[in-house]
Amino acid sequence: MTYQYLARISPKEAEVSPKLIFDFLQACERNNIELHSVMMARHGKVFFEAYAKPYGPDIPHYVHSMTKAFTNTAAGIAYSKGLLKLEDKVISFYPEHAPKKPTEYQKEMTVKNLITMRSGMDKDINGSEFRTIRTSWIARYFQQPVPYKPGTHYFYCSGNTFMTSAIVQKVTGKTAHDVINETIVPALGMRPFTWTKSPEGICSGNSGISLCAEDIVKFGMLYLNHGEWNGKQIIARDWAERSLGLLDPVERKEGDPLYNYHWMQYASEDMYSAEGFLGQYCTLIPKLDMVVAITSATGAKAEIGADDMLRDCIVNPLLNNTPAEDIPAEMLERKRQYMNLTPRMLKIEDEPVLKETRTYAVEENEDHITKIILHFDEENVLFGMEDDRGLNWVDAGLRYTKEGYSGVTANYLHHEMQSEHDHIFAGAWWETPNTLKMEWRFVETAFCDFITITFDGDEMCFRRSVNVNSKALERPLIKGHLTDKR
Repeated sequence: MTYQYLARISPKEAEVSPKLIFDFLQACERNNIELHSVMMARHGKVFFEAYAKPYGPDIPHYVHSMTKAFTNTAAGIAYSKGLLKLEDKVISFYPEHAPKKPTEYQKEMTVKNLITMRSGMDKDINGSEFRTIRTSWIARYFQQPVPYKPGTHYFYCSGNTFMTSAIVQKVTGKTAHDVINETIVPALGMRPFTWTKSPEGICSGNSGISLCAEDIVKFGMLYLNHGEWNGKQIIARDWAERSLGLLDPVERKEGDPLYNYHWMQYASEDMYSAEGFLGQYCTLIPKLDMVVAITSATGAKAEIGADDMLRDCIVNPLLNNTPAEDIPAEMLERKRQYMNLTPRMLKIEDEPVLKETRTYAVEENEDHITKIILHFDEENVLFGMEDDRGLNWVDAGLRYTKEGYSGVTANYLHHEMQSEHDHIFAGAWWETPNTLKMEWRFVETAFCDFITITFDGDEMCFRRSVNVNSKALERPLIKGHLTDKR
């Protein structure tokens, strides 16, 4: 299938001042928001896109909980075909995994309760926990207490969306991924995408999708247009409108967030977002006929995100018809071109010139690392790390960023995410004659690892940290002793 690119126009053709976009990019910088990609479309046409090097338009990005909106869409397709009703009881689909004596609240829980995050649970089972479970995730879900009457208490639980995915698979005989691939992907002309699965072969539902910015925009446009694409109704109009809270809005208590069918609503700004952990957004602004896709790395507990900057710098001024200062288009273009997250890797005056391989035995540590190998030549530093997953390598350019793939263990710094073939841009440089720095940017995720290795005779110290994470940002210090040098 040939990829269908959206039409491109200038900001002024979209009636958006370049100054507003410039202010948005500046505000993200000031607030330490690490933008990876941003794409803005109005009236179905892209009027601005930017990618911080080494990210790019054809590199998919893990979108975390934005995935929930795709699970919701798969459920909407099953609903449209009459295979699923909002009132269906959750326990009826997988009675073999249910408790032998379910409580009344467990028996009452419906599909709608799952989708609206009102299952009655008050404890989360998030993606990082699910990724550590090697047995049935369905059974794990039913072990969770349900202390509240379903439908009466909002609580965000990723397990609810996994169960929605499991129910879609039960009623359609296909994974949620297959359902989306057969309907949404060809209709919208999207790139094929991956979706992680549970041990029993069910799409994780709550997370697990990686998407390029343009496909995030296309997905948003589908909902902005009430489920219609190029004159064809792809998902039922009433499902799209339920999802945004435009039809049959969810009853809320005071203090409840404006959370609909996996879309968060910012009512005062007319913004609806399918959001993902660490700063991933698919945002709709219906009054402006606008969709914005953002991938980024924002701290797990950050009070300000790129969506706040979008609202303050672009959406509110447009909604309020606030006059914007005129700036040359070249000014915004320079800003876009100079977005760069690759490190400065300068050559120091007394830089070591090495052509050797060093092997270090590592002291006992909680990461189970047993060996570190460093191979140096004039242009590269090849780093090897042996642990209970085996020996894995990172190939870094010396004073330049090198693109490659690696299976190096990363889950403890990456929200428990682990791949056998992570897409990495890696660079290395000498900070001092005894201190080697490396940066490993896992370009299809929010994560970037920072490595510091210090040498003292035959001794080595290895430090590793990360830009963002749900847990600790730094691993314990690793010490090693040289055992072989060639």
